Amino acid sequence: MNGDILLRRVIETVQEIVLKIGDSSGSISLYYPAEDPPALAEELLSAASEFGGITAEALPGRIRVNISESESARISAMPHDERMVDVIGLMNSGTDIGSFRDAILSKYEGAVLTEVRRLDHDWVLTFPDDDNVYCLSEEFGRLTYHRFYRDEYLAFGYTLRGCV
Repeated sequence: MNGDILLRRVIETVQEIVLKIGDSSGSISLYYPAEDPPALAEELLSAASEFGGITAEALPGRIRVNISESESARISAMPHDERMVDVIGLMNSGTDIGSFRDAILSKYEGAVLTEVRRLDHDWVLTFPDDDNVYCLSEEFGRLTYHRFYRDEYLAFGYTLRGCV
């Protein structure tokens, strides 16, 4: 990972948090694993030069990225990825897996929803032009998800067989 990729991930994560809870007040701290934390922190700060409220701190084996309250509000006002907006909107509406599948697969050509029935998730949603992997579960009658990037998902030892 480099600073540009990490900045994109930070922006998407801040936007996801705001979409899920509907509030951009408060600062946010995010932690990312890193083989060379000082170098990645420097790359991130270089890539984030237009974002004055983003700082990075090198820690053993990871970096902590702090996003100020004002920067969180600014990032949450930026255009959001439409797929993420739709996934979160469907989750927040309490939809079931069948309605979720129909809505996503009819709107996004090439999207694949694969049943995997793993211990920690039941389905995997992928899009052909996106490196996000959405892991969906039904918990207590409610559909939930966790979003990972492909490299993170694969690092857990999972495969994307049958997925895009």
